[in-house]
Amino acid sequence: MANVPYSGVPSVAPEDAPVPRYSADTPTAAFGGATAQALTELGGSFREVGNELWSRADAMQQLKNHSEANAAAADYAEQAGKAHADFSALQGKDAVEAYPGYIDGLKKTRLDIQNGLSNPMSQKLFESESFSTMGRTIFNGAGHAASENKSYSIGASAARVQASRNAALVDPTDEKGFNEHVATTIKETTAQWQQKGADADTIDNANHKAVSDLWYDRIAGLARQQPFMADKLLSQATKDGKINGEDIGRLTSIVRDATHTVGARNISSEVMSGSDLSWGSKPVSMPQAKLAIGTFESGNNYQSLGVQTSHGRALGRYQVMEEFLPDFLKQAGMPAMTGKEFLQSPSAQDKLFESVFGKYMTNGGSFNEAASKWFSGKSVADAGNAKDANGTTVPGYLRNTNAILARNAGLQDQIASGRTKADAMSPNDPLLADYAESRIITDHNMTLAAKRDDDYKNRQTVEGGLIGGDKGGKIPTTVEELKGQGPEVEAAWQKMQDSDKRRYMTVLAHNAKGDTAWTQDNLIEYQRLKGMAQSDPAAFMDTDVVGAALPMSARKELVNLQISKKANAEADPRVMHALQILRPTMESAQITRKGDADGYDRFVGSLQNALEFYAQDNKKPADAKAITEIGQQLLQRVPGTGYFGSNFSSDPVYNVSVPDKHRAAIVQQVQDERGIMPTDDMIQRIYAGQVLRQLQTKGKADGR
Repeated sequence: MANVPYSGVPSVAPEDAPVPRYSADTPTAAFGGATAQALTELGGSFREVGNELWSRADAMQQLKNHSEANAAAADYAEQAGKAHADFSALQGKDAVEAYPGYIDGLKKTRLDIQNGLSNPMSQKLFESESFSTMGRTIFNGAGHAASENKSYSIGASAARVQASRNAALVDPTDEKGFNEHVATTIKETTAQWQQKGADADTIDNANHKAVSDLWYDRIAGLARQQPFMADKLLSQATKDGKINGEDIGRLTSIVRDATHTVGARNISSEVMSGSDLSWGSKPVSMPQAKLAIGTFESGNNYQSLGVQTSHGRALGRYQVMEEFLPDFLKQAGMPAMTGKEFLQSPSAQDKLFESVFGKYMTNGGSFNEAASKWFSGKSVADAGNAKDANGTTVPGYLRNTNAILARNAGLQDQIASGRTKADAMSPNDPLLADYAESRIITDHNMTLAAKRDDDYKNRQTVEGGLIGGDKGGKIPTTVEELKGQGPEVEAAWQKMQDSDKRRYMTVLAHNAKGDTAWTQDNLIEYQRLKGMAQSDPAAFMDTDVVGAALPMSARKELVNLQISKKANAEADPRVMHALQILRPTMESAQITRKGDADGYDRFVGSLQNALEFYAQDNKKPADAKAITEIGQQLLQRVPGTGYFGSNFSSDPVYNVSVPDKHRAAIVQQVQDERGIMPTDDMIQRIYAGQVLRQLQTKGKADGR
C-alpha cells in the first residue's frame, strides 16, 4: 500500500491578501479605441500585401535564374556533345594524345559559359546542373581514349610483325636476320593477344600462324631467284613443323613453278652465256678453241699487234708473245721465224696454236686449263688472279672465252648442256629438263633473230652508202669512198663478216664500170622484185638488190623499198585483201608461188600498181567487184607486147613491157606536167594504167 510521509506540523498558513481595488468598466471606443483598432488592422493589411509582393518578385527572380541556368546547361551539353563527337572521331595514337586537351576544353567551355551568366545564383545553379554533364562526357572520352590506346598498341605491334615479314621477303637469304625476325614476331604477336585477353592456347596458335607466315614469305621470295634453295628450305621447314598445313600446299605449288620457270631461265642463261665456265670444263674441238681464243685475243685478226711489254709484243690472231715465239715454234715442230714473218703467215699461226694449245688441253684435261696456261703460263689453281698488260685477269679471260664458246655452240649442244644441268639441279623432277630445253630453244632463236636484225641493219646502212646515200651523193667505187659516206656507214662496214665485205666489194667494182642500161630481161627482173616486196616481204628483204644487174635508179628504189618494208614488215593490206579475193582466179591461171614464183611476184607488183591507180581515178579504194575486174584485166593478153613485138606474140597485162615510143611520151608528159624526171617504176605504172584504162574503156563500150 502507499506510504504517505508524516511531518507533524500544520500545512496551512495565513495569507497576506491586499484590500480589493475598485475598477470602472470603460469601453475603448469611448476614447477612440475603435479608430485605433481600425488603423491597426489597416496596417496589418498593408504588411500582408507587401509580403505578397515580395514573395511574388522573389519567385519570379528564382524562375529567371533557373531558366538562365537551364539554358546555359543545355548550351554546354550541346558543346560538350560536339567536342565528344570530334574526339570520338580520332583513332589510335591521335586519340590518346588528344585526351588531355579534350578534358581541358570541356572545363574551359563550362567556365566560360558560367562566367557569362547574369548573377551568382544562376552561376551556382548552372554549376550544379552542368557538373554531371561534364563528368559523363569526360568519362566517355576516357573510355574512347583507352580503347584507341589499346588499338594503337595492338596496331603498332602488328606493324612490327608485318615489317618482319617484309624484311624476310626482301632478303630471304639472310639467315641471322630471319631468326631475329622470328623472335620479334613471337614477341609482338604474344603482346597483341595478351592485350586482347586471350588464353595461352590461343596465343600459341597465333604465334605458330605468324611464324608460318614468316616462313611462307621467305620461301616465296627465295623461289623467285633461287628456287632450288627455296625447295630445300621448304622441305626442312615442313619437317620441323614450322609451316601450317594450308601454307605447305601453296608453297609447294609456288616452288615447283619457280623451279620450272626461274630454274629453266637460270639454266638457259648459264648455257647461253657460259658464266659458269661449264663450256670450257672439258676439251673442245680445235675449231671451237681457235674461234674462242682468236676472237677474244684479236677479233680473229692475223695482223694484230699487241702493246709493248717486258716479253715483247703479242703477235697475230692468237697473240703469241715475241719472247715465247721461238720456243712455241720448236714445240710445234715448225722452222724458226721472225715476228714479222709470223704475222704474215696465217697458216703458221694456226698450226702453232693447234699444236701448243692442243697439248695444253690434252695435258690439262679441259679447255679452261689450256686457256689459263695459254694466257698466264700457269694452271687455273696456280694462276689465281694474274693479269696481263691490259688488266685482264685469268678468271676474266676464262669467262670471256667461255662466253664465246657458248655463243658459237650448236643448238643441240646447248640443249644437251641444259638438260645435264637440270638433271643435276633437280634429279627427281624430270619436267625441269623439258622446261630448260624449251627456254634454251626460245633464247637461241631470239639471239639469232637479234643477230639477223643487227646484220640486216648493217647491210642496209652499207647498201645505202653503195647507192650514194639518202641524199643522192657520189656513187662509191672503193672501200675508202664507201666509208667516206658517213661514220654510220664506216661502223656498219667494220661489223660485217668478211664474206659480206667481199660481196660488196664486187658491187664497188661494178659501180666503177658505170651504170647498167635497161633491157627486157632486167625490166622483168625489176617487176619480179617489186612483186616480191608485196607477196613475200621477208624474202624480198633478204634479196641482194644492190648487187643486181639493174640500172642504179632501180636499185635505189628497191633498196629504199627494202628499208620501208623493214619499218613495216607487213605487206600492203589492200594488196593482201585483193589477193584473197583473186586467189581462185590466180590458181586457175596457174599463177602461184609454187608453180611460178617469178610470175607470181610480177602479178602481185602489177596488182599493187593497179589498185593505186584505181584509188586515184575513183577517189575510193577498189571494192570486191572492182578487184575481180582488175584481176581479170591483168590476166588479159595484149597482142604485140611479146618479146618479138608482133601481133602473133602477146603478154598478159601484168607482164607487159613498156615500148620505147610510149616510154618517151610518158617521160615528156611527166616533165611537162610535174617538172621532174620520172623513175622507171613511175613509167611502168603509168603505162600499165594506160593499158588498164584502155581495157576498161573497151569493156564499158562493149557493155561489160
